[in-house]
Amino acid sequence: MTIMQSFKEVFKTKDFLLLWFSQTFSQLADRMLVGVLLLQVHNLTTNKLGLAIPMLSFGISALIFSLIAGVYVDRWKKKMILVVSNLIRIVLISIFIFLPFTTNSLVYLFIVSFLIFTVAQFFLPAETSSIPLLVKKKDLTAANSLFMVTWMGSTVVGFALIPVLAFFQLTLENMYVFTAIFYAIAAIIASLMHFPEYSTCAEHSYQQIIKDLTLGLEFIRRNFIVRITLFNLFVATTVLAILSELAIDFVASIIGIQKTYFGYFIALSGVGMFFGIITINIFNELKRGILISIGFLITGIILIFLSYTNTVIMALVLIFFLGVGNGYITIPIQTTIQAKTPKHVRGRVFGIQNMIVNSAFTIPVVIGGYLANILSTSMVFYSLGILVLIVGLINVIIPKARTL
Repeated sequence: MTIMQSFKEVFKTKDFLLLWFSQTFSQLADRMLVGVLLLQVHNLTTNKLGLAIPMLSFGISALIFSLIAGVYVDRWKKKMILVVSNLIRIVLISIFIFLPFTTNSLVYLFIVSFLIFTVAQFFLPAETSSIPLLVKKKDLTAANSLFMVTWMGSTVVGFALIPVLAFFQLTLENMYVFTAIFYAIAAIIASLMHFPEYSTCAEHSYQQIIKDLTLGLEFIRRNFIVRITLFNLFVATTVLAILSELAIDFVASIIGIQKTYFGYFIALSGVGMFFGIITINIFNELKRGILISIGFLITGIILIFLSYTNTVIMALVLIFFLGVGNGYITIPIQTTIQAKTPKHVRGRVFGIQNMIVNSAFTIPVVIGGYLANILSTSMVFYSLGILVLIVGLINVIIPKARTL
C-alpha cells in the first residue's frame, strides 16, 4: 500500500477526522499562547535568562506530572480527557483576560502558565495514544504525517496571527481571547468523537499506580529502539526550546526588525517542516533511522550557518530549511514509538516520553539563556549546530539506530 492510499484510508475514518480537527484548534491555541507569553515576558525583562520563564513553566509541569498523567491516561476515557482538558484551559486563560494585572507580573505569568501546561500533560498522551486506536497499524505513518502537518500548520498560523493582530492594534491581553475560543472549539469537536476505550486496571491505589508506572519504565528500559528514539526526540526538542526562547532576541537584536515579527520566522519554520513532511514520501524506501540521521545533519548545518546570519532574507531561507530538517526527524520518531509500543502501555510510554522530551524546557533553556547572556545568541546557535551534528553522526554509527 502506498502512502497516498494510506491517506485515503485515514480520511475515511470519521472519528480520526474529529480527533484531527480537535487537535488543529487545540494546537492553534497552544502556539498563540506560547507566542503571547514570550512577548509579554520580553516586555517585562530584557534579561535573556528571564525569557526562559514560559519554557520553564512548561518544562517543570512536564517533569512533575507527565509520568502520573500517562498512568491515568491508560485508566481514564480518552475522550473525557480531551474534552475536559480543553475546558480547564479556557478557565485558566480567563484569569489573564479578566484579571489583566496578572500579565504584568513574571510571577503570575509563571504560575498561571504552569497550571495551563500541567493540564496539557494529560491532553498530550491522550491525544497521541488515541491515534493507533482509530487507524490501522499500516496507516500510522500517514496519520502521524497528517498530525505533524497540522502541528506545523498551527505553528504557522498561530505565531503568524500575533503580528497580524498587533497590526490591528490588539493588545497581548486581547489575544488571550482568541486562544480561549480555539480551545472551546477543540472541546466541542472532541465531544463528538466515538472510539474504542479500554482500561488496564480499575484499582487506583498508590501501590497499583506505582506498579503501572514501573511497567512503563521497564518497557522502555528493555527496548533499545524506543530508548534511542526518545533520546533523539529529547535532542530535537532541546533545539526547538532554545530557538523559541531566543527567537525574539534574534529578530530584534541581530536581524534588527520589529520583535513582533518573530512570529513570521517561527511560522516559516513550520512551512519548512510541512515541505519536509511532504518530501519525506520520496524517501519512502529508506529506513526511519536513516531519515532521522539525515534530519539531524541538515538541522546541524543550518544552525551553524544561522549563527553567522544578520540579514532578513538569508535568515528566512535558513529558517525554512531548519523546518525541513526537523520534519525528517519528528515524523519517523513518532511513528517508531507508536509502532513499537503495545496499546496497553501506550499512555504510560507517551507520558514518560512527554516527561523526557519536555525536560528540554528546563535545564537546557536555563543554560541557553545564560550562555546567550554571557556570550551571544549567535554563539548559542553555533553550539547547538555542533551538538546536533554529533547526534546525527551517532545515529549513523550505531547499527540499530540505522534500522529503526
